[in-house]
Formats: sequence, C-alpha cells, structure tokens
Amino acid sequence: MYPLSLEEIKKSIESSASRFGLDDKSPDRFRFSFRANSPNQINKDAVNHMLFLFCHHYLEKHHPDLARAKLKKDIKILQEQYNLDPTQALLLGKTSFPCYSKASKEENYVRIEFVWKAGNFIPSRWDSFSQGDTLHFVEEDLTLSGKKTSFTKYQGKNCPVESRKDRYNSGIIDEWWFYENCNLSKIEYDENQNGNPERTCYFSLGKLKYCEGLGEKEEALARSAKEQGNLDLASLQYGNAILEIKKESSKPSFRLCGLFREKVILDFDRKDFESFQQSILGFLENPYCEKTTLEILGYKAYHELYGKKDYSNARKTYKRASQLYFEEKGEHHPDLVINTALAELQLNDPLSCLVTLEKVTEKTLPMPQSFYFAYFKGSCLLEMGNSDQAVSYLKKSWDNCIDRDAIGTIAFKLALAERRRGRIEPSQVWLDKAIVLDPSLKEKIGFFPDFNKPSP
Repeated sequence: MYPLSLEEIKKSIESSASRFGLDDKSPDRFRFSFRANSPNQINKDAVNHMLFLFCHHYLEKHHPDLARAKLKKDIKILQEQYNLDPTQALLLGKTSFPCYSKASKEENYVRIEFVWKAGNFIPSRWDSFSQGDTLHFVEEDLTLSGKKTSFTKYQGKNCPVESRKDRYNSGIIDEWWFYENCNLSKIEYDENQNGNPERTCYFSLGKLKYCEGLGEKEEALARSAKEQGNLDLASLQYGNAILEIKKESSKPSFRLCGLFREKVILDFDRKDFESFQQSILGFLENPYCEKTTLEILGYKAYHELYGKKDYSNARKTYKRASQLYFEEKGEHHPDLVINTALAELQLNDPLSCLVTLEKVTEKTLPMPQSFYFAYFKGSCLLEMGNSDQAVSYLKKSWDNCIDRDAIGTIAFKLALAERRRGRIEPSQVWLDKAIVLDPSLKEKIGFFPDFNKPSP
C-alpha cells in the first residue's frame, strides 16, 4: 500500500464512521465531530485525536461491556503504554492501526486491528486479553468481508492451542488447526464443506511432513516427477489429482487452485499450449484462485491473446502485469511490453503499439525478443503509413526470423511496404517469396489496392 496523506486518513475516518453508524454524543461545545466541525487545517495531532475518537465510538457500540479510553488522560496513558502514534504509521505506509478498549492491564480488554481498504478502515482482528495482559482468544476477518472467519484459542501471546477457520466465508467451519506445545501439529480440511474432512496434513515443529486424503498420492507422484525433470509425467499426475478431487465434489476449492496453478506452469514450460489453455481456464474459472499476482496475470494475458484472441482484454491484462512488474523491479519486462504491442496491433491501434514499444531499448534485447520487437514495430509503422522505417524493421525481422509461421507474412508486408514506396521490382520479389512460403497469402493480394496501382 502507498502511504496515506493526512487528508486521506481524515476522509477514511469520516467514511468509516458513517459506515459503522458511529456518532459523537458529547455536548456540542466539546464535540470533535467526524465531519462538519472538523478543523479546516488538519495536522497529525488532530487526526490522531480523530482516530482515538473513532476507536472509542466503535468500542462503545460493539463492545459496550468493556471499559474505554475517552478522557484525554486515558488516551495519553494508552499512547505511552502501547507507544501509539497511528497517524504517523499510516503516513509511512503501514496498512493498519490498533484500537484498545482500555489502558489498564488489571481487567479484561480487547485489541482491534483496523485495516485500510478502499477508503475505509475495516476491523480485521480482535485480540481478547484476560487479566494480566494474557492473550486467550483471537478472532479474524480473513477476507475483510465483515464476517469473522477464524477463531483461535491461546494460552499466551505466542502459544495457540486450537484454531477453527471458515476459509470459504460460508458460515461453516472447514478447517481445524491443532497444536502441540504451541507448535502446529495437524490441519484437517473439509474442502467440499460436507462436514467430513477429506484431507489431513501433519506437521513437525510447525513444518509440513506429509498429507493424506483425496489427490495426495497423485500430487506426491507429480512433485517427484517434477523434481526428476519429467515434466510430462508431472503434468499428467497433477491432472490425475484434480480428477480424483472432482470425483468427490465438483465444487471449486482452494485446493484445486494450487493444483491448477502447478499444471499451468508445467504446461506452459512444456509448450503444450492445448493443455495449457485447459489448465489456465480451470484456474481462472475458480472463484477462490488469486488472479491478480504478476505470475498469474502473465499467464492469463497469454491465454487471452493467443488462446481466446480476446485482444481488448489481453491488452488490459498485459498492461496491468507490466505495471506490477515495473513497480516491483523499476524497469519494464520486454515480453510483457512486446505482447502488449501485439494486442494493440491486432486492435488496429498502431500508434499505441509504437508508444508501448518505446518502453524497452531495442539494442539490449536478446533473441527472441529482438525478433518480435522488429516484427511488431515494422508492422505498426506500416499501418501508420511510414513505409520507409517499416521496411528497415521488417528486414531486421526477416534476417533474424525464428518463427516459421510468421516468415511468409513478413515477406508479404515487405512487398506491401516496398510497393507503397514505389519500388515495384523489390515489391514483386518479396511478394513471390511470400506466396512460395505461404500460398494462402495469394488470396489476400486483392484486399490491398496498392498491389494493383501502376508504377509512378
């Protein structure tokens, strides 16, 4: 998350107060309201005060049985005791801030973590403490949907005993986590949510040892084959694991996400694009799969561009992936840029294609990126009517062609560019080459009047 400004924090507090129906019931002369009477010139101390009032009103409404810090001296005690400066943390890019129901450790209290999301502060975690500052229960809203989906018993700050989770946010517990001596020992999964765990994973000192249940045998065989370099067998076994799980239930699940993801990567690396299209489709159609990571965006865009030929969405997805890569690495990835340019070329937007290609330096590109860069730039220049430069780049792509399916088209475009330059003989030479390499191109000649124009 990017750092928030004071104005953004203030607006988020006001929006959150409205969302949760919080009102300041103090007399008007003492009221520091969330909206009308808030100061025009805001500073960090004023926003900190707004945050503490927000905490107070939220606790007052949702935890009326617990004491709350409202007086200035109580807030000061909280700040000193827990070293609280929530506004400063948000200004530095932290994504959350805590609320404490009281400062004293002599009574039960709760610590609520609020997370910033889309202009609001959303409660995401509730830590309940008993006397003596002992953590005994934690509730979490893992999806920030307004529902508590994880419930964990503790015997102290770093010692969980048992946890129950509703990963599917359906109101049904579907994961049970068990601990021995504060370390994770076992997780039971009910992926199809029928009340009977169909998969169990065992841990030693918190590290995974092995799992038992549907698809586990096949997945183990897949991992073994992958480690041995047998990618064909690995892909096959991941497919078998998926089939085993679907025999039990056709419902989408987090478990299937992981298996489909592995198969997507393997199929892509094996260049089995028919199988890849099926695997990526299985992943993308699963509502529980994380589809916004750079890795998955790259595969998704490839599927849209080369599989579905959905050039509009391919351009959007490649642009998003390229943006994420730039934010992470500080430079543009040639493959993402070049494929974005291809989508724009297919959308008859040659100007955008040329602008996109400016993001990478031609001289630094290795093969095969240098070939596709020249091919696509020459094609876009030709569409823009710049035949002279188009010939230069198309000749580069011809000289370094690594794509047999494209070489006929390159010759045809060179013929067209030379014709537009008024160079009839070179144009005819390229056209003859194009038809020999790809006889189907002969049918396209009639679509280009340039070939029928008399020489100047």
